[in-house]
Amino acid sequence: MSMEHNFASNRNGIDDEVDVEEFCSFTSKSSAAEVDEEHSQNTNGEESPSEYRVGGYHPIAIGDIFQNRYYTLRKLGWGHFSTVWLCYDARCERYCAIKVVKSAEHFTETGRDEIRLSRTISNRNWHPLRQRLIELIDFFYISGPNGTHLCLVFEALGENLLSLIQRSRYQGLPLWNVKQIAKQVLEGLCFLHTQCSIIHTDLKPENVLLMVDDYTFRTQANDAAETSNSNRSRQHNNGITATMMRPSCPHNEEGEEGGDHRNSDSKLTKTAKRRLRSKIKRSINFFQSHRLMLRQRGIDDLLHLATRGLLTPTMAASCVRGNLSYLPFTFDNLIILDDKDMEQLKKLTMIERVGDMPSKDAIEEKPSSSSRTTLLKKHLLKCENSRKNESFKHLESCSKMLKLLMTSPEKFMRYVKKRIEEKTKSSVHKLPSAIPRLKQSPRNGLAANSTATFSEFFPLSAHNKELPEPGINLISRKDPATEPCKLSVKIADIGNACWFHHHFTDDIQTREYRAVEVILGAGYDETADVWSAACLFWEVATGDYLFDPHLTREADASQDEAHIANIIETCGRIPEELISYGDYASAIFEGRELRNVKDLRPRSLTNVLIDRYRWPDKDAEEFVAFLMPMLQTDPRLRVSAANAMHHKWLKLEKDDRDEVTDKKESKLSSGQEETTS
Repeated sequence: MSMEHNFASNRNGIDDEVDVEEFCSFTSKSSAAEVDEEHSQNTNGEESPSEYRVGGYHPIAIGDIFQNRYYTLRKLGWGHFSTVWLCYDARCERYCAIKVVKSAEHFTETGRDEIRLSRTISNRNWHPLRQRLIELIDFFYISGPNGTHLCLVFEALGENLLSLIQRSRYQGLPLWNVKQIAKQVLEGLCFLHTQCSIIHTDLKPENVLLMVDDYTFRTQANDAAETSNSNRSRQHNNGITATMMRPSCPHNEEGEEGGDHRNSDSKLTKTAKRRLRSKIKRSINFFQSHRLMLRQRGIDDLLHLATRGLLTPTMAASCVRGNLSYLPFTFDNLIILDDKDMEQLKKLTMIERVGDMPSKDAIEEKPSSSSRTTLLKKHLLKCENSRKNESFKHLESCSKMLKLLMTSPEKFMRYVKKRIEEKTKSSVHKLPSAIPRLKQSPRNGLAANSTATFSEFFPLSAHNKELPEPGINLISRKDPATEPCKLSVKIADIGNACWFHHHFTDDIQTREYRAVEVILGAGYDETADVWSAACLFWEVATGDYLFDPHLTREADASQDEAHIANIIETCGRIPEELISYGDYASAIFEGRELRNVKDLRPRSLTNVLIDRYRWPDKDAEEFVAFLMPMLQTDPRLRVSAANAMHHKWLKLEKDDRDEVTDKKESKLSSGQEETTS
């Protein structure tokens, strides 16, 4: 069913009387569950339904509206402190990521700390390295059945490095890409350390995100619009009825919605129902309007390609058939090419491909060099003429639209654009505006009138205002997990960060990236981030942890002792002074020796790269020479991020892409024979 038909069929009912109980119950059971299922690989499953309680998560579903401007599109992930949602900011007309913090006071205070840290970063927007960290652009409070929640609005970024590592099948990324990531992460740390006096304390692949063009977000927005429309359509057709529930959280084991607010919400006043009905209408109208916008922008991008001679007939046909994920097209029954046109297009493109191939006889002829060149030119000219004649013969029986597409993709796209503009005008007249005017009303302390004054504290970075040339990325996309390509990353999640002069806790860093001094409880400074960075770079390059404390050691050895043993084997002895300062050292060391691990086996990282990962000797030696200064066990001698980012290994050579492709193929061809080392 097309979107236009669905909305037209429901419009009168919505304007007069929306079945609030049906809509909310159905939305909560379908859209939230579908989003969670779709993103299980990114979120490692669903958050616990038991956490949807007073002091815990806020129940959210696709289509929810925050601050009369942020429309929820999909869940990006969740953590101990919050859930994170992709939203569309209707006021600024951009996508963003909103972190909705749990309502308990200690979680809220952590969120306020993140705002203070972000304010320090934003006050230095003039610095050229500022762009290496994610940008906080707004914050506000919302109230719900589980309490009052602080919401942080960040710029929308792409997937994290862990996703790339997983997509590489834990083989490691191309070296060309590893160098770019290492350079940019060190630049971000340099900015944090030298300009802001901030220690990140939780650097790991999950907290380094790719910058992407907005085609990624358009695809996700299109999916959300389709989900919303599908849910509403099924609800209308099936006549679903259920008790009133807020759009909420994953189901618990009994199949019920989480939280204790269901009974309290089941009896709404007429005023509450009227307000909720209004929100539902706005959400529905938003998704329809947003689809119209997505289509218009997509067509403009493809037309831009066509004007430069870069749009193929096949890609243009995919557009008008609704086969491009970021570009909804046929939702309102707009038909440009029918099934018969697509069948003829396949035949025409086949003729194009075959006509470009020299014949077998022409290839096998071996006269003299000059005569061979002459014969080949004649043959290619003959093929070209034959191809044109064959194409024109088939075009005679084609529809007017297909002829236009094959002869001039640019004229075809201009015609499509005209048809869309006509269709959009009729659609806009049928529905009320999906984006209401915002009412300025101060509320909730820190966020009081935040949308009016926020720019004073968080001025927008100039680099975020620059948009890439439209459409170009559509024809030059590469997967950074497997292909050498240009990429940009940003360090995210400074919620656990602290100041040089004020540490919130001594329990920092995820285990696999934890610095030796932190394990020993000997205090830490900004060089702890550099240690984590080295561990991250190794993992991105190889697909494996540099230090895996979960590996089996002596039975009596604690996880900390096994970790320290692994560090000694790789990086050398730990300074006695550091051991003497460590609050936890006595549980790990007895005098100068480890308590339980006696059989230390020194390992050379260079040899590991060569023997296990099949790296060329030169690449292995240079990479290890880059890493080892960051893995100095004495924090006082460890290289700073400012110095490490100028290491010669980070210089991108012209031939790096070819070399790393050869190395990748060699590694894959070695197969399973090196699964153990």
